[in-house]
Amino acid sequence: MYGWVSDIRLVRYNLWHTFQQYDERSFLKAYLPDIDRRDWFPAIADLQVHIVEPFFSLLKRRYLAFRGGEAARIGSGSLDPDPNAATDVAMVDPNALNEAILEGLRTVPAPINTAALRQLCLLSEQLGFRLKVVWPPLVSEIEDAVVSSGALAELEGHIRSIMADHCRIDEIFDFNRIRTYTAANFHRDMVHLFGEGWEQRYASDLRRYLSELPD
Repeated sequence: MYGWVSDIRLVRYNLWHTFQQYDERSFLKAYLPDIDRRDWFPAIADLQVHIVEPFFSLLKRRYLAFRGGEAARIGSGSLDPDPNAATDVAMVDPNALNEAILEGLRTVPAPINTAALRQLCLLSEQLGFRLKVVWPPLVSEIEDAVVSSGALAELEGHIRSIMADHCRIDEIFDFNRIRTYTAANFHRDMVHLFGEGWEQRYASDLRRYLSELPD
């Protein structure tokens, strides 16, 4: 969804309900005009939004009221993730991996991403901070494919060009140089890391990277 819009319903579900400030929603609508336009479904045909989520929300509120508990909060997690945490292994779907390799990278950022990068550069110029760009964990087979095809270098070139007017980007840091990630370390979507162990390992690497940045 952060690349090119393939399913506006998925984008609406994840972004519209996350970014609720007036300026955030104005920004989203400028590039995704239909993001706030819900399709009409009979309740029985839209189970997740109209039935499942309200039902579990009601149960949770009544349970908390009965127990006298506080409203649910997002857990803070461990302050010191374990870089050697035990990991689980996912079942690899060869078709999903092959599809991801064939899909490759779109080397021209979507208009909404181009605008976001430019705004970040303007903020860095106004407020005096520097921007760092990093690549998150990527399945090694997919990374090999986008590197060998030149797609990754082309995408990096477009990013540098977009940001060149207002900020300078140093070398783009790649977390895949710290660890090798295979398809068995990801869910079937080949995007989300599989299990708490891999999440802790990446969180540890990210924490170290951030702590080593100059003030």
